[in-house]
Amino acid sequence: MKELGNKLGAPVVAYIANTTHPISAMMQPDVDAVMDFVKVASRNSKEVYLILESSGGDGNVAEKLLHVFREVFTKSFNVIVPNLAKSAATMLSIGADKIIMGTNSELGPIDPQIAVMLPSGQAQYVPAKSITGTLTKIKEEIEKNEKLATMYYPVLQQIRPETIKFCEDAIAFSTSFAKRWLKEGAMKGKSESD
Repeated sequence: MKELGNKLGAPVVAYIANTTHPISAMMQPDVDAVMDFVKVASRNSKEVYLILESSGGDGNVAEKLLHVFREVFTKSFNVIVPNLAKSAATMLSIGADKIIMGTNSELGPIDPQIAVMLPSGQAQYVPAKSITGTLTKIKEEIEKNEKLATMYYPVLQQIRPETIKFCEDAIAFSTSFAKRWLKEGAMKGKSESD
């Protein structure tokens, strides 16, 4: 890392999650851990490179990390994605001044993932838009044919009203996040149509 930092002319910080582990999401405790590295890296530089490898996690954590990097490294905050930065990691990336990627690197959609409990008691993460989209589709089908209401009733009983609102709020947050941070980061100085 030190050698790479010397070549880039700025310190390098790594945030690498075990993407094969089922609980490798970006979480609040990560902010504290990253802060320790930021304190060391910021002693001699106002520019930083973050090596980022994560399948995502909490969008609020991505925003907190962005605030930290942007406030401390006022000259330049750059992200290197050697392999993948999905979901909340993509959100963190789009707030950077520069995203450096290779031919095998990938970003992902920024759609929030919602934990849904399976009958087995395990949590499965599904896109919030799939929940709201399914409800919209069911509503449209019932409006076309009211007899389908009895068929969909057991499905609709499994969806809690607060989950619907949570999904809508999470989708609104990720959309707002992307617009706000793209203007500050990767799309700085460009129009919204770009």
